Amino acid sequence: MFVTCVTLAVTIAMTFVTDRAPLQTDGTFKVDLVVAANLRFDLNGGFTLYFCDALVKFVKDLPAPVVRTPDNAALRDSLQAGERLFAKVGCASCHTPQLGEVAGIYSDLLLHDMGPGLNDGIKEGAAEAGEWRTAPVWNVAAALKLGGLLHDARARNVAEAIEWHDGEAAASRTRFQSLTPADKAALVDFVSRL
Repeated sequence: MFVTCVTLAVTIAMTFVTDRAPLQTDGTFKVDLVVAANLRFDLNGGFTLYFCDALVKFVKDLPAPVVRTPDNAALRDSLQAGERLFAKVGCASCHTPQLGEVAGIYSDLLLHDMGPGLNDGIKEGAAEAGEWRTAPVWNVAAALKLGGLLHDARARNVAEAIEWHDGEAAASRTRFQSLTPADKAALVDFVSRL
């Protein structure tokens, strides 16, 4: 399953045709685990079995994101409430906590129409202009220290990133906006600690 997930991610996100997921004439991908004859990188744009296996090993060996459970009971309860609100408002429908064997990814790795505010007019690979792949929500604190959230770091905090969600995510944004200030703070604090 993990190999298939990485193979499809590389094939779709990077528009590589791999030895394991060749692009079919109808635009679908056929996942074929047959050993390829060519085990070197094809400089003409192919992604061979050798490099696919190396990438799978690299990704599999990365440490999983760790959500640290605070000792303080009130803070722990607030974070648990934030996690429940994350699911309740609809964030978890795209920012899925677990994808296959990968726990803590908070992404479905799919393309979604994010509305006119995030439409940069650029079509890239399989993504139409205004479509973005759901970014994994992890190491948020580090991303904020380095500049910001979203594809271009325009959001200076989690609440601002949520406000930029439109298109397919508009209903979730609206539900977030309707939360009480305390519930908003709990959800934002939960995401900020991922």
